[in-house]
Amino acid sequence: QLDGYSEMVKPYDPDRELPVFWHVPKSGGTTLQDLMMHCIGMVGANEIGGPYAADTGSLKVVRLENGNRYVNVDMSNEVGIAHA
Repeated sequence: QLDGYSEMVKPYDPDRELPVFWHVPKSGGTTLQDLMMHCIGMVGANEIGGPYAADTGSLKVVRLENGNRYVNVDMSNEVGIAHA
């Protein structure tokens, strides 16, 4: 058991829980990420939002041409993580 994580058998409580997606390369994660963003409407925070980030600006949700939404931050590096 991992402290701080819920069991998947329990219903999701959006008032108390934050979903975390741990992307393991070559495991279908990109497909799952696309499904979560495009089909379920979740907002992503990863490297895709990096080109829309301002150095010191506030965080905002940007909508791409395909309809997917991402936070304007690059979570693939320390500077982006600090910005978030």
